[in-house]
Amino acid sequence: MVSRIFSRPHFALGIGRLEQPKDNRLPELRRRRRARENGVGYLFMAPWLVGFALLTAGPLIASLYLSFTKFNLLQPPEWDGLANYTKMFNDSRFWQSLSVTMIYVVVTVPVQLAFAGSSRLGVEGC
Repeated sequence: MVSRIFSRPHFALGIGRLEQPKDNRLPELRRRRRARENGVGYLFMAPWLVGFALLTAGPLIASLYLSFTKFNLLQPPEWDGLANYTKMFNDSRFWQSLSVTMIYVVVTVPVQLAFAGSSRLGVEGC
């Protein structure tokens, strides 16, 4: 269908084409068209944006707020400021867990990469 339309002689001669506006309306028309196209794009992105706000950003902001409070689920949160963080940095268990995590990452990541690279050698076509 499309090839039939463009193969007609009047399109080759420029007859029947839409004419460009002669005045300064062209930038305004382009802006309106771009806004309409962007609106359609935002409409398609809306479910993801709502899901991101409700399932990721909301809990992230709530947990950040609660990290600065004294909170136990039975009473409303009380503002505590940086006391939770100073308590955490002065706790030896925090530093122990951080060192165990770093050792785990430094040991397991290279081992997994080496295993993945060596297992790839036996596969044909890679």
